[in-house]
Amino acid sequence: MQSLRCLTAVWSALSLLNILHFLATGHYRTMTERLLSLKPVYGSQSMRRFTNLFYLNQHMWWKTWASLFATLRIGKYLSRALHTVMSVSSADSSSISDTICCACRSVPTLPQKSNCGHSYCYYCIKSRLADSEATGSFRCCRCGVAVHACFPA
Repeated sequence: MQSLRCLTAVWSALSLLNILHFLATGHYRTMTERLLSLKPVYGSQSMRRFTNLFYLNQHMWWKTWASLFATLRIGKYLSRALHTVMSVSSADSSSISDTICCACRSVPTLPQKSNCGHSYCYYCIKSRLADSEATGSFRCCRCGVAVHACFPA
């Protein structure tokens, strides 16, 4: 069972490398084609015009991968991971957070507390709540908790 998992992981890694090589060169779309040295050819040699389809295939693969990455919304996951790392690193500086607005990083004007307990300016928190009316909440700039209410500090 362990050897099957190892073999599957190796095959997946080789397939990924093959796809990257295909995107760079346009040869051997799949691992099977590469292992058997198969190349697309015309059925009859009597064709007068030769149309090279390698570039079209390569372009289609690029478009497919680009649309796949667009649907994965990698930027969203990266920003969430970065925000998590930043919130962990800023946990030590939370002792001075009561005197600074989480959004604009200045002394709060008409200070408001969010439901997670962090301080915001009245304008900062109300504008963020108004912008997120569809979802009803936004994520706290400091801790990442969904903020859906505010009250005077």
